[in-house]
Order: sequence, then C-alpha cells, then structure tokens
Amino acid sequence: MDTLIDLQNLKLVSRGNKDRMEKYLRQFASLIPERTEMIRAALDSEDRAQVRQLIHKMSPQLQFFGMDEVVELKNQLEMGYLKMDFQDLKKMVNHLLEQLAQALVEVNQLLTDNKL
Repeated sequence: MDTLIDLQNLKLVSRGNKDRMEKYLRQFASLIPERTEMIRAALDSEDRAQVRQLIHKMSPQLQFFGMDEVVELKNQLEMGYLKMDFQDLKKMVNHLLEQLAQALVEVNQLLTDNKL
C-alpha cells in the first residue's frame, strides 16, 4: 500500500530530532479529526464557501507532510468550488476526507510503532 505521508520535510525541519518529529505528528493527529468534522458539517449544510475555507486552512499541514496527492485534490476544490456541480464537489470532498483519514491512520501508526 502506498503511503500518503512523506516524512522527508518533517525530518529536515526537525533536523532528525525524534521528539520534535513526534510533536508535529501529534499536532497533525489532533488537528485533522477536528477539521474533517468541520468540513463534513459545512458539506452537510451545502456551504461551499465554508468547505473551501476549511480545506484551505489545512494547506500548511498537507504540504508540510508531503501529501502531494491530497494537495492536488485540495487545489482542484479551491479552484472549482463555486462552479462545479454540488454532487461533484461533494464527491471530491469525500475523497479528500478519505485520504485524510488514511493519512491519520499512517500518522497514528508511526506514533504507535515509534518508527521515526
């Protein structure tokens, strides 16, 4: 299975310090569930602008963890959120949320296995 998380940037920024790396991973693990719930709520209320804003706020974390596939999806959503059919938007957002859930599993596994 391919991984979504790329630790190269994390290792570089942390200078290989495992405690710092763990700190950033824990921040990701606490932030993502909160943000995904907010995105789901905005999606349920069909608030396109709120969906876009919440997804945009996650950009630094997605880029920091080298989640290129998710960043590309995020970019498509940010560019087309007003014009695309709502069902298409919903499908793309749900795919992004699935990717985030997988990334969260990866992060939690890294923290559990202590393989930094």
